[in-house]
Order: sequence, then C-alpha cells, then structure tokens
Amino acid sequence: MKKLGFMFTIGAFLHPTQITNENLDKGNYHFYIIASSTIKHFDGSYLKDNQIVFKVTDNSEVKEFAMPNPDKCKVISYDFKYTDPSQENIIASFEVDNNGKIEKYSNVTYSASELWHLFSYERNFQIEYIGQSFAKDGHRTALERLSNHSTLQKILADALVSSPKKDIRIFLLGAENIDVSKIDLNSKTPIISFQDSPEILNAEYVNLLEAFLINYFKPKYNQKFVNGVVPTSSHNSYKNVMNSDYDEFVVSVGILGSKYLYNLRTDTQTVSVERGFIKEHVHVSFDTANVVADEYIYSFDDSK
Repeated sequence: MKKLGFMFTIGAFLHPTQITNENLDKGNYHFYIIASSTIKHFDGSYLKDNQIVFKVTDNSEVKEFAMPNPDKCKVISYDFKYTDPSQENIIASFEVDNNGKIEKYSNVTYSASELWHLFSYERNFQIEYIGQSFAKDGHRTALERLSNHSTLQKILADALVSSPKKDIRIFLLGAENIDVSKIDLNSKTPIISFQDSPEILNAEYVNLLEAFLINYFKPKYNQKFVNGVVPTSSHNSYKNVMNSDYDEFVVSVGILGSKYLYNLRTDTQTVSVERGFIKEHVHVSFDTANVVADEYIYSFDDSK
C-alpha cells in the first residue's frame, strides 16, 4: 500500500495584535488557524509566600496562578484595581524586597486571558477558520495574509458581541511530509524536528492539506471545501497528487517541545495534543476519489 503521510507542528501562537511582527515571515508556516476561547476574568488576587497569586475564571472553573519570581524577590505590599466592569484586566502596584533593596512598581497591567494561556496546562480552543500562507511560488506570507484579512476582522467583530465574549488567537502551522512506515501510528509518537522541504511539500500538497483540514473540521467561517469529501478528483488544486497512485494519507498533529494539553475543536471534530505527543492520527482513504464534491478551482486569493 502506497501511503502519503503528513505531520503538523504549531510554530507560533499569537494574539491578533501581534500579526504585524516582521518575524512572522521568518518562520516556515504553511497554514494558520484562527481560533477562539471564552474570555477570562479575574476573580480576585492575594499575596502568598511573598508572591502575587491571581484567581482567574472562565465562568466554569477558577484557577490560581502564582507569578514567577526568578530573582527571588519578596513582594511586601500589593494593591490593584480592575480596568473594566467585566474584570478582564487588572492594574497592579506593588513593592518588592530585592535582596534588601526596596523597589516600587506602579500601573502594571495583567490580562486574565493572557495569564490563563501562559500558565494553564489544558488549553481549549474552538477553530473558527483555517487558511494557508503558502503562495503559488512557495513563499510563506503569514504577515501579508493576516495583516489585511477580511475574515479575521469579521471574526474579531463577532467575538466582541458574542455571549459570552470570545478571546481570539492565531496558530501558525508548519507541515512536513513524513515516511509513515517509520512511525508507530498505534501509539503516542514523539514529535520530531522538521526541515523545510519545498521540493516535497509543494503547492499542490499544501492545497490538499488545506482542503482536508477544512473538510475535516468544518470551521464556522470557512466556505470552500466544507461540503463533499476530500480528497476528490473534482478538485483541480491538487490533481497531480491524486494521480500519484496513493492508497491513503495520514495526518497527525503535534507541538514541538510543548508541555501542555491542547484541545482544538469544532462542532464536528476534536483533536488533542498532550505534552508534544500526538494523540490522534487521521487516516484518509483515496478510495473516494471519484466522488464528486463541490466544484472549486483553487485560487490563493480566496483564502482571504
């Protein structure tokens, strides 16, 4: 059986305000996922063992996060105020004893959602949209694709009026062709380090993977590739892959060096990645290649 295997790694995790960072175009990112989670709120804070501890809630549970203290400073006084009635942010002022030297800090802002994402072990996200940042010439343009992205702006606008409000984040993904004969697909598989291989992962493979991800998860804001089946011979955007006599391809999700549990879900599917290990592999048969799906000729501009 001839198999085509791919593995994904999450290369960057961003707040939408960070998409103008020029370093984004230095990474090997083929895809992006716009995802959401419930806005987090502060439920109080206190001092414990000379450290500030924040209580943060997502309206279903409360977690406590002690602020890291690499310099072993002792917080000797602390005060705070909320910046808004919803208690999404705190402005804190405090004094610390730094080896006998008293230091004062004023108007330090903390975000409940940022603390949750930084320190919470389990991280749950709803996938809202999937797109690719891999142009026809092979150049990755994550910054260009997202800076003026109309769907991202629509998602951000909807998030502000949703109930409960949503916190929007962006995952940038890299992908690599793998030899599936060399990994055990029935057990947890360590994530390996990937090198950029554009001669293997060319535009048609990227098109296939984008179509598969959209068809598998069916995110709310995607329109193309949601209906029908993927892969299919009715999609011209990856027809050479369809003509390569593959029997099956395998898609895996991993996070290189991660210490956390990520749950990425939509209304139809959930994928979990724990401590950098793959928890699910998706096997897709090419036997359905003759099933006609929604007609669509791929255009890179349609990712907007």
